[in-house]
Amino acid sequence: AGSYYVEHLTDELESQAFKYIESMDEMGGAIEALREGFQIQEIHNSAYQHQKEVESLERVVVGVNQYQSPTPPIEQLQTISPNETQNQLARLAKVKSERNAKEVQESLENLRTVTEGGSNTMPALIKCVESYATVGEISDVFRDIFGEQTEFTPF
Repeated sequence: AGSYYVEHLTDELESQAFKYIESMDEMGGAIEALREGFQIQEIHNSAYQHQKEVESLERVVVGVNQYQSPTPPIEQLQTISPNETQNQLARLAKVKSERNAKEVQESLENLRTVTEGGSNTMPALIKCVESYATVGEISDVFRDIFGEQTEFTPF
């Protein structure tokens, strides 16, 4: 009974998607549109419109602007004690002192080579973890190759 309506919604979604694709094609393709900030701007505009609708109660969000729970909000967020931080740093130092530094270095160098070559990085990542390379050390390899993500702001 509702299939005509679902078909209508599907057609509408397809039409709107094609409008976005055409807009990006006119800019020179998706990559050029990305460089110009088109997609980010569309996301910002959509988020702004959504928030306006929520705040004006035009869009009901259960638990946010309607039908909130009478339960009071959590007043104290979880904190990590300085002692626990020191304990974790001590455990990390112990792991670093007991691991095979040469094996770690070799696994990180292999990860770099594989990543720069565009191959599957999973086996190299597993080897890094097995040699007790830290998340920070592994991330440093990726940061060196790819850089760090920064938010594109078109304004």
